[in-house]
Amino acid sequence: MRRMLVVAVVMTAVVAALGPLPSPAQAKEPLRSGQILTGSEPSTQSWWTTRDMGCQAAADCAAWITSGCDPALVGVNPGVQSSIVDVAELADGKTPRVFDSNAFGATVVQFWDGDWNGSVDLCWEIANTKSSSWHCWQEATPCLWTRWILRVPATAKWMTVTSGQENVSLSWTLR
Repeated sequence: MRRMLVVAVVMTAVVAALGPLPSPAQAKEPLRSGQILTGSEPSTQSWWTTRDMGCQAAADCAAWITSGCDPALVGVNPGVQSSIVDVAELADGKTPRVFDSNAFGATVVQFWDGDWNGSVDLCWEIANTKSSSWHCWQEATPCLWTRWILRVPATAKWMTVTSGQENVSLSWTLR
């Protein structure tokens, strides 16, 4: 009996020392994630302008737009200058999502809508949904260079992530 008591006390001490187990909310896997090998900053654009342009300034993202948002170009990981991911199943316009990155400088997130039927089609950036760490201080939602809260618009089909060339091997997640 005494041995059982000692074992119980030791096990209780070990469990207490380990601390509480993480809750499922804390351990939640990212809903979307990606890597970008290098940022974009074409020499034909000014330093300030390219941070505002986002997807249009990244060669692979601009090619995706030119293609009419061809689904074959979505989900390439790592991306060369951008990440393009499908977010249609997350699009409700209401749920706050946390965007995290290891960015050293500016990062731009944009949402896109459009139609694709295997031929020439249209896609467009959803107005007033661009988020940029570069302009964090101007936006209504609190954010940091590397983390901010956003909502995936109800009509969004795709999300793009781009950055300036100061970011090499950028990793990001959306939870």
